[in-house]
Amino acid sequence: LISRDEGDQPSAIGSTSVVASVSGPIEVRLNAELPSKATLEVNVRPLIGISATPEKHYAKQIRDVFEQILILSQHPRALVQLVVQALSPITTSQWNRSSYTLASEGLTAQSSKRPADIANPTLIAAMLNAASLAFLNASSIPMRGTLCAVAVGKKQSMMPSTRSSTEAGGLVLDPTEDEFGDGWGVFAFAFGQTFGGETKAGSEPVWVDCVGLSDGATYSAAVALAQKGANDVMRYFREELTKAERADIETNPSPMDVL
Repeated sequence: LISRDEGDQPSAIGSTSVVASVSGPIEVRLNAELPSKATLEVNVRPLIGISATPEKHYAKQIRDVFEQILILSQHPRALVQLVVQALSPITTSQWNRSSYTLASEGLTAQSSKRPADIANPTLIAAMLNAASLAFLNASSIPMRGTLCAVAVGKKQSMMPSTRSSTEAGGLVLDPTEDEFGDGWGVFAFAFGQTFGGETKAGSEPVWVDCVGLSDGATYSAAVALAQKGANDVMRYFREELTKAERADIETNPSPMDVL
């Protein structure tokens, strides 16, 4: 799917899977060159076919996020290229549509299917996490922190809860297709080292994309739940990077280790 570059990394959330690859800094085209920082180019490839409007929408979202995280000023007049390959369908047209309809979507209450242009929040989160791991694996571009993204769904108000009582208000992490009812959100947190050496996320997400979470209390609850999920994602990052480092040492031992 994607040839191995400086860094490549798969990511999966439930049944949603993607793989990301990073190249750079490399030579940039003259018309895309920036004198004060590197140019970040993001390409999203669908599971089947060629890139179209949904893929361009995802690519813009990913670029907007990582332009805040990457320190691109360290490599002016260069190109950093990120390629994200979806291993799950990009669109959500196969998802069931609840009887509750968000006014902001401009849909009728009789809609039985989610239209293809409604974003798949779980896929967005998986793409952001795969890209973050790819940049960490490449280690060629300095970062202000480690980005971890989480999807949160708000179940239908009338739907009987099938989850534990700790998920107050019908909010669930990494929702399945049947658990997108009244709204959803994708929350990205940046983890950084504190003065005490502890890796900790900020209290507020650095990037949010949500629908139907406009109520203050619901939004605050969603952020709190997402932060807990982001901590789990960060632990997964550590495990994967530790495995990769051990495998690299076993494959390419240093001369001192050989002696």
